[in-house]
Amino acid sequence: MTILSVVILKEKVGWRRRIAVVIGFAGAMLIVQPSYAVFGPVSLLPICTAFLFATYLILTRQMASKDNAMTMQFAAGIGGVITLAIVVSLATVFGVDDFSSPQIPEFGIRWVLIFAIGALATVGHLMVVMAFRLASASILAPFQYLEIVTGTIIGFYLFGDFPDALKWLGIFIIVASGIYLFVRERAAAQEDAVE
Repeated sequence: MTILSVVILKEKVGWRRRIAVVIGFAGAMLIVQPSYAVFGPVSLLPICTAFLFATYLILTRQMASKDNAMTMQFAAGIGGVITLAIVVSLATVFGVDDFSSPQIPEFGIRWVLIFAIGALATVGHLMVVMAFRLASASILAPFQYLEIVTGTIIGFYLFGDFPDALKWLGIFIIVASGIYLFVRERAAAQEDAVE
């Protein structure tokens, strides 16, 4: 996202911010530990996902100051429905097992969970739009790594996957780089205010 913010949004990114982003990325790689040798081409999917998500966030940054947050949420929802309809249709045609027979869930807890996920996603997206109204994309980029930290914690509580020492080191690096960037940007803002 930092690279795209420079290329597309023409944001200025200082050397400290670049270093914090690279260090945060290194921490993320310690947690994820992608292995092309083990997973093959599938290991490249997270990189494609990260690129698409960064593109989404850059578009959100561009539109945040121009459009209403609810309008953006509605457009994102419609875009998601259309995209998933195309993916499911193509997957069904090409016989991808995971998509071959989509089913509507039975009434009950599954519908409650679906609506809960929808509500959380809506609130989350609205918060992302507000964040991008208040800060540049390159400042917010390192905080995306916190999703990995949260995923690790949830993985422990739901599946009993206790992080090993390397993952803890990655978590520490991510948190430290995010805190450093936050403190540094605050200090820079105060210096600019004094001048």
